[in-house]
Amino acid sequence: MLRQEINLYRSFSPTSSGEVILTWRRFVLSQVFLIVMLFLLYFSSLWQLHSLKKTVVEKKNQLTALQSKFEKIKNTYPQLFFSQDITNVMSKLQEDLAAKQKILESVTNQSPFSQNLLALSRTIAANVWLTDILLAEGGYAITLKGKSIGMGNLQIFLDNLSHDKTFSGFNISANNIENTGKSADNTMLTFEIEMNKK
Repeated sequence: MLRQEINLYRSFSPTSSGEVILTWRRFVLSQVFLIVMLFLLYFSSLWQLHSLKKTVVEKKNQLTALQSKFEKIKNTYPQLFFSQDITNVMSKLQEDLAAKQKILESVTNQSPFSQNLLALSRTIAANVWLTDILLAEGGYAITLKGKSIGMGNLQIFLDNLSHDKTFSGFNISANNIENTGKSADNTMLTFEIEMNKK
C-alpha cells in the first residue's frame, strides 16, 4: 500500500503588491507638463496684454483724430447747436441782432443824399440861397439854413419844397426868420427850415 500524505492546512500564496499607478517617473513627467502649461498660459497672457495695450493706443489715436475732426466741423456751425441752454443763446442772439440793426439804421442813408440835393436844386427860388444843409437820421431829418431877399421869395421856396415829390412825406416848418437889413430897397432875411419825415 502506498503511503499518502494529506495536507490539512490551507496554503496561502503571498499577495502581490499590485501595480503602482504613480511612479516617480510619471510624477516628474506630470510636473514638467504642468510647468510647461503654466509657462504657455503666462506667455499667452503677456501676448494678450501687449495686444490690448496696442489696441488702447490705436483707439486713443482714433479718438484724438475724431475729436479734431469734430472741432473743425463744430467751428463751421453756430454755437447755438452745441449749447445746452438754447433760450439764453437765442435771447443773446436776438439782442445782438437788434443792436446791430440799430447801428445799421443809424449809419445807413435811408434816403440817398443825392436825391435830396437834386430836389433842393429843383425847388430853389430866385433871390434865395442856402448857407447850410444838414442831413440827419439817414435823410429823414433835414435842416436848411439860408438867406432870402424878401418874404415873397422865401414863400415861393417853401411852396416849391412842399410840392416836390421827394419831400412829399416831410413835415416842413420855417423857424428863426429874422430881418438882417435892407438890400436895394428889399428886406434881407435869414431863415432856418426844419424838415422831418412823417
